[in-house]
Amino acid sequence: MENSIGNINQVKYGKIRVDIDDKLRIISASRGFYELSGFSYNDVQGNLSLKDLFKGDNDATNKFFKAVMRNLEKRCESFLSHGIFNSEGVKIFVESYATLEYDQNTGHNILNIMLSDVSEHRRLDAQIKMQNARYKIIEETTDEIYFDYDVKNDIMHLPKKYFDEVSKKYNLAKYWRNDSPRQNVHPDDYDNYKEKWERCLKNQESCVIEFRTKTFTADGSYEWYRLPLSSITDETGKVVSAFGRMYPINHEKQLSEKINTDKQVIEKLSTTDHLTGLYNRNTFKQKASEKLAEYNEKRSYAVIYSDINDFSYINDNFGYDEGNKVLCEFARLIEGNSPDVISCRIYSDYFLTFLICDNQDEIISAATKVNDIFTNSLKGKYPASDIHVSTGVYFFNKNGNRDITIAIDNANLARRSVKGSKDVPCGIYSESLRRKRSHDQTIASELHSAIENGYIETFLQPKFSLTTREIIGAEALARWRNYDGTYKLPFEFIDVLEKVGYIVELDYCIYETVLKTMKKWKEQGKKLFPVSVNFSRLHTLKDDFVENIIEMADNYGVDKELIEIEVTESAFAADSKTMSQNLAKLREAGFKIDIDDFGIGYSSLSMLMTAPIDTVKVDKLFIDNIVHSELEREYVKQICILIATTKKNVVFEGVETEEQAAFLSDWGFSIAQGWLFDKALAIEAFEKKYM
Repeated sequence: MENSIGNINQVKYGKIRVDIDDKLRIISASRGFYELSGFSYNDVQGNLSLKDLFKGDNDATNKFFKAVMRNLEKRCESFLSHGIFNSEGVKIFVESYATLEYDQNTGHNILNIMLSDVSEHRRLDAQIKMQNARYKIIEETTDEIYFDYDVKNDIMHLPKKYFDEVSKKYNLAKYWRNDSPRQNVHPDDYDNYKEKWERCLKNQESCVIEFRTKTFTADGSYEWYRLPLSSITDETGKVVSAFGRMYPINHEKQLSEKINTDKQVIEKLSTTDHLTGLYNRNTFKQKASEKLAEYNEKRSYAVIYSDINDFSYINDNFGYDEGNKVLCEFARLIEGNSPDVISCRIYSDYFLTFLICDNQDEIISAATKVNDIFTNSLKGKYPASDIHVSTGVYFFNKNGNRDITIAIDNANLARRSVKGSKDVPCGIYSESLRRKRSHDQTIASELHSAIENGYIETFLQPKFSLTTREIIGAEALARWRNYDGTYKLPFEFIDVLEKVGYIVELDYCIYETVLKTMKKWKEQGKKLFPVSVNFSRLHTLKDDFVENIIEMADNYGVDKELIEIEVTESAFAADSKTMSQNLAKLREAGFKIDIDDFGIGYSSLSMLMTAPIDTVKVDKLFIDNIVHSELEREYVKQICILIATTKKNVVFEGVETEEQAAFLSDWGFSIAQGWLFDKALAIEAFEKKYM
């Protein structure tokens, strides 16, 4: 694949889901849509509708909706081109593609609309129009003859600079009555010339006449001209005049050559990436589809999806010009000089290759070879970087689906499955990846209705004193109840919601339930103890995180010292500065701060010295084998002693045996949670047992 992998201009695209049966309300949107339109998740939650994208214009909204439905009825897969307005009221031009689905939960019809920003394409159209205007200026400054003919009075009107000279030789006042054309049109062309004029004057059609006519030179020679001719009718449909332009064909040929050159430039701009020269996404799909239409079962066909990891290192440290050179270097490696290789840059540092080889091993070998050459080259130039390529491969089955769009999507799934793994040369698509994605999409799409309908429940796992075995606190945990009364396991939905960003809504749901419960306990005069609530690292991306946490506690009248804000240590790795600042503000407001899963990821004792943390929760991984391993017992003991020196409390998670509890108690530690004491309980069951 030395000739191998093509490209697209940096196109913004996003997806929205529109409820047809609920006033065209937008019920969900992708992050790409938010970036494209400037609208936010809160706008969607605030009943943003399709009408808002057309600035409240009912006619424009209805026109678009009808066009979409016509396409769906005709099963037309073409894109619709139209304008929408972003959140600032600025019009942007998009191409949209829609599919229809039926939501069994709500009984509503849902439109899935993919929007692609094509404003840049409109800019190119404007350039083309400007080029045409330039052509018109060129034409007006040449010796071309513009004329119009008065049918009723049989008069030929010419520009003044031609009239005097022509009228001396030909009768323009009685152009056809005196058969003036016979005097200057070449005899071999006269019949054709007259026939085209008659057809035009009968309003049958416009025409273009090529003919020879005498020039105005002294020798009276003939020269080839071209004459576009059109007619104008009155309100009754009768032709009242004709107009046209006569110009030398040799000049037209010169102009045609220029137009052809410009067309080639425009075609290149519209089909390739301006930086690398590879194909853009649309052209790539077209070319690959043409190859698939000639499918040869004796060969192997594949789509390869590549992503340059840590590419931002180049831009941040060496500038965008250097980054562009790196992109071009990769493009040259994947560029195809062979008809069996089609390459594309999708956007940024994402690339596609369509490849045909004799077998699948050759395809994998070709992809691996490109990645190795590219990675080794960059290691020499940027030794401090961690640049490598994540690659996904989708093989077309001999009797399977040959839709190039689906193939690209599947190759991307395969790429994402090995993202971050430098030891795997490339991911190979399997149906399990598609099933997982379908599962993830289902989880993400059902979260909000699950919250609204009470299927997201808060369970409390008690924390106990190792010495007195009395309950001294609890941790709030999310549980998702299915329609049949069973529960989804946390690993089935937590990571998915984290990935799509919906974990923020889940966290607030659990937090508010805890506040409501503690308010009820307070009003009932029950004994109160601290409850910890988990918050994802994604909250650091929200400017109003701290304000929301404080305001919600105040609204429910809950003492902030009874709420422990729990974050994982990995949250510090994402953005330690912002996370520390947020937690410090919450701590100043009176909340306690817990760090969860300590020791299994980011782990830094020096971080504990400065971070605004009250309690460190030690993961069960560290105590699973302390009963049987002297080495692990000593390791855990020393680690926890070091934690204690930072003046932080220590809580052990996952205590399951009396032996583990005894060891921890003997070492002087006093707080633990785990199945030895009790599992997580629904709030009602927790209240009956402990309140």
